[in-house]
Amino acid sequence: MASRFVDGAPDFLAACRQGVGVAGQVGVAVQSGQLTAQADGLFRDVQRGHYGVITAALIALLARPLTGLFVSDPETTAVTVDALRIIAIGFVFAGIPPLISAYFQSLGRATPSYLISIGTLLIVKAPLVLALGTYGPTGIWISLPIGEAIAVVAAAGLLWKFGRPRTQPVRAPRPGASR
Repeated sequence: MASRFVDGAPDFLAACRQGVGVAGQVGVAVQSGQLTAQADGLFRDVQRGHYGVITAALIALLARPLTGLFVSDPETTAVTVDALRIIAIGFVFAGIPPLISAYFQSLGRATPSYLISIGTLLIVKAPLVLALGTYGPTGIWISLPIGEAIAVVAAAGLLWKFGRPRTQPVRAPRPGASR
């Protein structure tokens, strides 16, 4: 599985090169067949793998045994199991905003990326924890997956509004052509 992440690195590097306008380098990489500059490649694993859903299900199902590895007090165990199961819901959404943020970085668009990574933390998640924290620990735990879901909506909105590349896709240079 680790090789899938390593295999995806060339796609990300090519997208970064295209996004900052270093077209010649991307063309050479695309010609060699090692890299691609298509944004769809960034979303391939999320669409196919459903990693967040699988992780959330595993954490929810294994909350008690996992907690038992670290806690022996029955009361603490009960609270921790409930917290893990609530927080696990957020895992379904947690990987999407960073992925969209990385996509914007690859296009050389720092503002939408910054709004997703820092903005959702300061504008959505922290205030939500403070507001729902008044209802006790359960309010805090509930605020975390809600914040992740809102971050996905915000990131998707930014992607819909600003997600188109500024430049046309780079074509591989013809053999013998000068840069």
